[in-house]
Amino acid sequence: TTSSDSTRKTRDLYIAFDMGKDAWQVACSDGGKTRREAKIVRTDVEKGKRDVLAEVEKARKSFSLPDDSAVHAVYEAGRDGFWFARWLGANGVNCIVIDPASILVDRKAKQRKNDDIDARALLDLLVRHVTDDRKVSVVAVPQPHAEDAAELGRLLHRLGRARRSLALRVQS
Repeated sequence: TTSSDSTRKTRDLYIAFDMGKDAWQVACSDGGKTRREAKIVRTDVEKGKRDVLAEVEKARKSFSLPDDSAVHAVYEAGRDGFWFARWLGANGVNCIVIDPASILVDRKAKQRKNDDIDARALLDLLVRHVTDDRKVSVVAVPQPHAEDAAELGRLLHRLGRARRSLALRVQS
């Protein structure tokens, strides 16, 4: 590691979001392995947005980072779509959305899974991605109109399946 890399680690803030249906688990780090925080942010969208920005400020103070420190964030592609990545970007946060399959899992180990563990795994992945140049499967964030068009296609597919299922039930 060069001295510029170690300086960069102390100036940046890393945030991982595990976005559940009822809550968002947030894990924060300044790039060090030992300093982490985990907070739950409710998914009421407007309150959630305010809480995320407040959490960024709390984390900066907790890690004694300057106000102009870079902020990197990560979350898994999924149910929430890409509005969150666009919103974070508009608020000065460098956000990547990753493919859930890019998180390495030891298949032989006993699987423990909860939001805390997922958020910490995402946080470690983000820090390695940004600092060590280890690339993960980053999902391209589509424009809102492209995301809406894809959602329309998924909706039509679901309606077609439901229609076929009902027709088969009526026939039987």
